[in-house]
Amino acid sequence: MKLFNYIILFAIVLISSCDIINPDEPIPAYVKLEPFEYNAQGGSNSIKISDAWITVNGSFLGAFSMPKVFPVISEGNTEFIIDPGIKENGIANTPDIYPMYARYETSADLVPGDTVTLIPETVYKDDVKILFEETFNEGVSRFSDLEVTTVEVREGSASGYIELNKDDMPGVASASDLLEVFPAQNQGFLAYLEMDYKADVPLFVGLTGYDTQGNIVFTELTYGLNAKDEWNKVYFNFTEVFNLLNQTNTSRYEIRVSAQIPLENGEFTLENAEIRLDNIKLLAF
Repeated sequence: MKLFNYIILFAIVLISSCDIINPDEPIPAYVKLEPFEYNAQGGSNSIKISDAWITVNGSFLGAFSMPKVFPVISEGNTEFIIDPGIKENGIANTPDIYPMYARYETSADLVPGDTVTLIPETVYKDDVKILFEETFNEGVSRFSDLEVTTVEVREGSASGYIELNKDDMPGVASASDLLEVFPAQNQGFLAYLEMDYKADVPLFVGLTGYDTQGNIVFTELTYGLNAKDEWNKVYFNFTEVFNLLNQTNTSRYEIRVSAQIPLENGEFTLENAEIRLDNIKLLAF
């Protein structure tokens, strides 16, 4: 009889222990995160925010592509900070928060098991300086060898256009107007070049610097882009390029976009090639 009582007591303790070790899991609320919206209030609305970096009640949750539904263990008023993320330099394996865009902060009343929808918004931060901008909508181009077209434009009324030909013009080195305003190289300085493009051939982008006599003292075509048959947007980190530029005696500089019809076994691979550019911006923060 005593043995039976011990067995019953052991079973009760075991069941109670299981409840302590494996308590009921909390029921999460769910958040449906829509893609970022951008309102330039009269300017270009071209963006390519690929990721959202999410902080919930002060704890970093992760970076997600959008749209995305994710669980949150929280109930009642919940604080969200959502930073817009990009693929820096157009490279998929270099995701980062884009420092030129403002973060989105909001709160939501979460109910376990229910879903709330968040539509984040952003604009440029107030202290971002636009050093150069070309939208081609004025009907003229601030780039050499770059015509203005109203055909297949990315946004607005016009875009930039270059046509290469293997016999007459197999390559191009297009340069912007000379710029004299240098961004202040203070602590935490950052610079980015934004550009929309569509091209039959690879592109290379960088800066060229000139001294007071007009001699080239700096050239850095750092970034390359693969050909794209649909409009794409890229965010180039120009911070290090400007750091190098400022180590020279450059007095003026220009943005350069270069391209050439590829060669294979000594022969051009295309008879003709088209390049379209739009919304070129040089930003500093």
